[in-house]
Amino acid sequence: MADRVIKVGLLGLGTVGSSLVRLLEANAQEVWRRTGVLPLVTTALVRDPAKPRNLGSWRGTLTTDPEEVLSSDVDVVVEAMGGVEPATQYLLRALERGKHVLTANKELVAGSGPKLLAAAERPRRMFLFEASVAGGVPVIGPLTTSLAANRVSLVEGILNGTTNFILDAMREGASFESALAEARRRGYAEADPTEDIKGFDAARKLAILASLAFDRPVPVAWVKTRGIEEVTPEDHQNAARLGAVIKLLARASSEGGRLELSVVPTLIAADHPLAAVRGADNAVRVKADQVGEVVFSGPGAGGPATASALAGDLVAVARGAGALQIPAWKVPTIHESPAPAFDYRGRYYLRLRIEPDRLREEGLVLARSWRRQAGFGAVVGPVGERELRRALRRLGHAYTYFPLREDD
Repeated sequence: MADRVIKVGLLGLGTVGSSLVRLLEANAQEVWRRTGVLPLVTTALVRDPAKPRNLGSWRGTLTTDPEEVLSSDVDVVVEAMGGVEPATQYLLRALERGKHVLTANKELVAGSGPKLLAAAERPRRMFLFEASVAGGVPVIGPLTTSLAANRVSLVEGILNGTTNFILDAMREGASFESALAEARRRGYAEADPTEDIKGFDAARKLAILASLAFDRPVPVAWVKTRGIEEVTPEDHQNAARLGAVIKLLARASSEGGRLELSVVPTLIAADHPLAAVRGADNAVRVKADQVGEVVFSGPGAGGPATASALAGDLVAVARGAGALQIPAWKVPTIHESPAPAFDYRGRYYLRLRIEPDRLREEGLVLARSWRRQAGFGAVVGPVGERELRRALRRLGHAYTYFPLREDD
């Protein structure tokens, strides 16, 4: 790169884009000392150039025309605009013109990652997306480099800070509505939190991690997904009785080529490595044959944390290292295979209004039960989820159930 300067063009100058500009303005010399290359953001695509922005001393060019970024002399294009389109087309054009591309956009990576990775190979450019999963927590780099000689059997984590914050607040006695309002006040939740609350955001991130960990294409549609809307403070109280906490657990495991992929509210033991993840933090736990178990945790969202991960990818580009090789993502029929069916068999926590004997009549093994003013709580199993659902439907009562993970 000419004059030992790496020129960066930004697509989007919102929270993440602005944070990256400020980070590089403040810490460019750190990158210079470690890589011998100075990163400079020269151009940024925006909707409104007149909008006030906190960009420190930055004096680059603002434009409303994406071609002014894509056709400029920048070496790297960073996508920070969100959505799948037109972002995918912009990045494809950037790659065609010989530029490296970086993104923090999990929706784009989960949906268009294979296409972009294939396009990056032709001009031998890098498509990097560390910031797309777990914010500032380095996970993708370790999975694709440090752990590349391992056979990974499990990747699970807390991949959405909004839901983790809400569940923590409810464990302390807050209602779902008040916890969500506080998450909005702190900037953890969007005006429309549907993607977070229903588990869709975490499912996209899990699909990305599973593709990398198990070296096979994993469409988001394969991830069994349930949100946290059914969880109540009473469920947290019942979980505490069992020495457990409730987390929106994203989990991908592989045994004998059989995948289990889920994002569901789950009771995990209070001493589980992920039980202590609090507030809006994220964490990822990996089990592999050689290294054993490793856990990565830290800030999972926010401008500075995400910008930190993007800057890390910039350093990889500056060093000429970090190009991802993911053969599984080159499979042309990635979206044609049906989702592998799995039926988790284990113990389940139930909340419902019914007599314990009725559960036994349906053939469910009752491990523990207790009465509360609001109804009846129980632990049943081991039982398969399909069998459990059939039995509960026959009872004809409103019910809620969550898996109780005790196997690892």
